[in-house]
Amino acid sequence: MLKYTKTLRLLSLFAFLLVACSSTSYSAYQTEAKDRTPDGAVMDGAVYDRPYTVRGITYHRLKSVKDFRQSGIASWYGKEEHGKLTASGERYNMYAMTAAHKQLPLGSKVLVRCMETNKDIIVTINDRGPHVPGRVIDLSYTGAVKLGIVDKGLTKVTLELLNGAEIEPDDGHFSVQLASFSIRKYAKDLADQISNSKIVMAYVSGKPFYRVKVTGFSTRRDAENYRSKIKKNYPGALVITED
Repeated sequence: MLKYTKTLRLLSLFAFLLVACSSTSYSAYQTEAKDRTPDGAVMDGAVYDRPYTVRGITYHRLKSVKDFRQSGIASWYGKEEHGKLTASGERYNMYAMTAAHKQLPLGSKVLVRCMETNKDIIVTINDRGPHVPGRVIDLSYTGAVKLGIVDKGLTKVTLELLNGAEIEPDDGHFSVQLASFSIRKYAKDLADQISNSKIVMAYVSGKPFYRVKVTGFSTRRDAENYRSKIKKNYPGALVITED
């Protein structure tokens, strides 16, 4: 009888732990899924890329998305960042119609409408940010001028994605990012061994990284086929849409 009671207690304990673990896993999944979606965003056909972390906060980038709308606070950046490398690898031009967003795929075209001036502009996402709570987009100086918010600094806006994944052109320019290094020598050693490769420096959380890309793909299919061939040696390889 004592042996039976002990067995029963062990089974009860096992069942309790199983339920507890399942509940914790489900709760963590719900939290993670919720954290991936920014406040006010409406998304359809979202496919996520690898996340990144800034100041202890993890952001889940979108690899592709069909529909994206969002409202919040817009800011802008100018001379202090002019000429610095952006997340896309190109240098920031305060006079170009570009912007930074925490999630949207680089190269996305976005309609930005100012809720206070009722003016709107179209910008290309080429950088990450703004990593400030409550802000949804960081506009270039020229973008801020056209919205009429340079003197104001911050303003309420709505965002609407114009070029969803379903209309991405096949005749664009694509590259395959093989790896990213914090030390340039390692990137150069790899690039020297690969044809049609280049090194692109980008800043992540204020630190420089050196990305090795293989260029020259005119269609996404060609780039994806190349990535499939080399994924055994470079499991983290990514197909990048170049502007």
